[in-house]
Formats: sequence, structure tokens, C-alpha cells
Amino acid sequence: MDRDLEAAADGSETVRFSYGLVFDRTCATASLVAAVLQRRGVPAAGQNGVSEPSPSATLRQ
Repeated sequence: MDRDLEAAADGSETVRFSYGLVFDRTCATASLVAAVLQRRGVPAAGQNGVSEPSPSATLRQ
């Protein structure tokens, strides 16, 4: 599964996530997901008018 996500960062169309990618390697996974989205035209936070989340934003449970 790691190779699927890494391939997607390089232009492949399929992304699959394993338990380990989601729960054990969260930062590395998030970085590769960001690369996939940016490669497909989704601007990164802070670019092209997309703002960073507010520091006062909180998650509701």
C-alpha cells in the first residue's frame, strides 16, 4: 500500500490506505496525500486565496 500512495504522489490514479498508513505513519501519509492533491490541482493552504485554519477553530465531538 505504501507504493500505491507514493505512486499517486507521482501521478498514478489509485490510492489505498492501510491501517498503518492512517494510524502509525500519520505525518508521512498526510504529506503524501498533500502531494497527490496538489498534483491534481488542489492548492495548498495559504496559496491562491486558500487560508490556513483559524487557530481558534476547534473540533466538535
